[in-house]
Amino acid sequence: MKPQEYVNKYLGKATDVDGYYGAQCWDSFARFDLEVGYPVFNCTSSGYVKDIWNLRKTSGILKYFEEVTNLSELQDGDWCIWGNCSVAPDSHIAMFRKHTSKNRGIFFGQNQGGSKVANEMEYYYEKTKQIFISKYN
Repeated sequence: MKPQEYVNKYLGKATDVDGYYGAQCWDSFARFDLEVGYPVFNCTSSGYVKDIWNLRKTSGILKYFEEVTNLSELQDGDWCIWGNCSVAPDSHIAMFRKHTSKNRGIFFGQNQGGSKVANEMEYYYEKTKQIFISKYN
C-alpha cells in the first residue's frame, strides 16, 4: 500500500483499532500496520505512543521499520513519533507527507489539531523521534 492509497482510504474517517479511548493517533498507526500485514505495536509502558519509540530496540518494530536520524531525509509515508514536547505534550504519531519549510511538514494522522478523524496538518518536526518505513517508499 502506497502512502497516498492509505490517506485516500482513511482521510476524514475515525479508526479505533483496540476499542479503548476512542480514535487516537495510535489507532491510525495500528490500522496501517494491519493494512500492510505488520504486527500491531502497542504502548505498553506509559500508555502513550512514545513507547513505540522508547521500546523500539526490544519490541521487534525495527524488523519492519528503520530509524532516520536526518530529518531532511524524511519521505512520504514515513511515520514520525513526537515525545513530550510543545507540539505533543503526551506524544504523538503521524505519517509524514511532505516538507513545507525548514523543520516543518505536512503529516497525516488522527487525533491531531482537535479533530478525532484522520486529517493532514502542518507540524514542526525538529524535535520528533522518527521511524522510517523503508518498504513502502
